[in-house]
Amino acid sequence: MIVEEPTPDYVAGKVSWSKLACFSRCQKLFFWRYIMKRREPMSWALLFGRGAHEGMEADAYAKLRGDKLSVRQVLDAAVEGFKAERTKEGMTDKEAPTDNFADEHLTQLEVFEKTGERARIQPRPGSVEGAFEIDVLVGTPQEGLTPAKVEGFVDVVSDSEAGPVVVDYKTGSRPVSAKEAAGHLQLALEAIGGGVGSARIVSFVRRYKQKPTAKVTPDVVIDDVRRGRVLQYVADTIHAIRKCIKNGFYAKCSPVSTTCAGCAFFEECHGRERPTALHKFVQVEKIQPVGTLPPAKWRESVAGRKERERTTTA
Repeated sequence: MIVEEPTPDYVAGKVSWSKLACFSRCQKLFFWRYIMKRREPMSWALLFGRGAHEGMEADAYAKLRGDKLSVRQVLDAAVEGFKAERTKEGMTDKEAPTDNFADEHLTQLEVFEKTGERARIQPRPGSVEGAFEIDVLVGTPQEGLTPAKVEGFVDVVSDSEAGPVVVDYKTGSRPVSAKEAAGHLQLALEAIGGGVGSARIVSFVRRYKQKPTAKVTPDVVIDDVRRGRVLQYVADTIHAIRKCIKNGFYAKCSPVSTTCAGCAFFEECHGRERPTALHKFVQVEKIQPVGTLPPAKWRESVAGRKERERTTTA
């Protein structure tokens, strides 16, 4: 039996985008990750992303030194990072093949180079994997406001003719669209933390239903509406996290939801056997089975209405 231990203050007082997004995705997953500090197995997608970020980080540092790396050199840095992360996670080359990563990422980098998007990125000193913190007061008018800290990182802040812009690298089976970027809360938060007024996403698209490639969104201007939207989300989510911590209850997702599919903690949440203490949480008082209630007219179809009229007049 797992006992829910007292929550460390940092969970309620200091949050990151990962914590906020995890809580929004599944409260119970948040519990396993951040309250119980349970680790999940490394996925291919996450390992791929870490390797790609390593290459972009090496490229940015080279630009700051006044050097220009070849595509192959950027790939070599990415592969080195990929291997280091794989070793850290205790994975083998069979589980996460280096050749597969190198083959896909080379194609992505070649497209990135050919389109001129790589050359557009001119890193600002101190902004590569730059950390930020935002001190906020969160609460309700009834309960009052209490302090919290939002921490995060930006991949890089780049100079441009229109002014500094946050560049966020992402990997996935499809590119982030311009519409998605415009409403992307994490991107807006990074722009606020980076102290800039715009941001864009570089998608390194993995092989899935299409060939590996690279896509870049237009710059998104972080106006007052977008700024307010992300701050509202931060406030609401921190408030909800604190309520869960206070009452010790973290809601589970449906066992058939896409969130639960493949989750490392599925069995611990839902189990394989019928819960022996189910009666403590829910008791079925009465069931009116199918056939004992009249059809709901608001849900009636054309065929159902014709059948009802036919049986009524018969």
